[in-house]
Amino acid sequence: MKTVGDVEFANAKEVASYVTPVSCGLWPVTVVRLLRNTVEALKISTSL
Repeated sequence: MKTVGDVEFANAKEVASYVTPVSCGLWPVTVVRLLRNTVEALKISTSL
């Protein structure tokens, strides 16, 4: 199985008005948000 994106283009084009590419997918954004949330949780927990 070859992963090439976040959506199956053939199926999505039938129901979506637009399909736009995202370089590197959403993985980098997800990692940044998880790290940011972890740091915020640590700040909150240490201030108690």
